[in-house]
Amino acid sequence: QCLDSVLSQQGATVEVVVIDGGSTDGGIDILHEYGSRIAYWESGKDDGIYDAWNKGLRSVKGEWVCFLGADDFLAADDCCARAISNLQRLPASTLIAYGKAKLISATDEELQILGLPWHQAKRRLPSLMSLPNPAVLYRYTAFECFGPFDKSFRIAGDHEMLIRILKHGEAHFMPDVIFSVMRVGGVSSNPENSLRALAECHMARKKNGYRLPGFY
Repeated sequence: QCLDSVLSQQGATVEVVVIDGGSTDGGIDILHEYGSRIAYWESGKDDGIYDAWNKGLRSVKGEWVCFLGADDFLAADDCCARAISNLQRLPASTLIAYGKAKLISATDEELQILGLPWHQAKRRLPSLMSLPNPAVLYRYTAFECFGPFDKSFRIAGDHEMLIRILKHGEAHFMPDVIFSVMRVGGVSSNPENSLRALAECHMARKKNGYRLPGFY
């Protein structure tokens, strides 16, 4: 579902890069079925989510990058085209753009629409992950300027990266774009990981010079 949702995009040129953590559940067979429609893929042991994302970045050729988990998918076949109409108007200094993400249950029931306007998300970002990462688009030059994801994080590496980047600029919110769909049960949404997530948010805050929970 994830791959089909990306490859079915209309009105936009997309590139699919897949980093598989050495799965043995038939995932490799699925990747082979897509053939050259996948620009690049590899399978092997990695050191967590953010190590895998860093590996993927080495093969990315596009200007904007979105990170989807295997259980995420794009919300509609025109969401990339709708996002591009926003991105083309942005100055080169804007490194982060984001839309909304739909959170659904394991039975595909809609639970919540995630994605706050930037003036609200900005105030919360030093303390918690206030942008829905599957709906976040990173300009590739952000990684050239600020480096790769910190793979010492297991859950909140995307949060730390966004703090690192957005200390120095503004994000662009696309309120009319429901970009992605994410299911409850992933690493970040699993209640069993709540304490680890809170601890890592504190680590991210401290690493970037915020001593206490607070606001911009």
